[in-house]
Amino acid sequence: MSVDYSFKHYQVLGPDDLRVAADVFEAALQSLDESACEIPPHAARQLLAQYIIEKALNGYRDPKQLGEGALANLKLAASKQPA
Repeated sequence: MSVDYSFKHYQVLGPDDLRVAADVFEAALQSLDESACEIPPHAARQLLAQYIIEKALNGYRDPKQLGEGALANLKLAASKQPA
């Protein structure tokens, strides 16, 4: 039996990248009307954060693009909620 010692490549966000992601998250929260959102507030915040971090880890750095994408992703998730 052989052992696989290969290292997986993990993307890392630096301090500037984390600041951009945090600022985008805060801006997305400010523009989100949680009372009108069909997804519970905690889940909505989690979906926004997850989208922003995943995209940032994949190299996206444009704050406007990240924020708009996160909100569009949340809207898509809300539309898939059972009625």
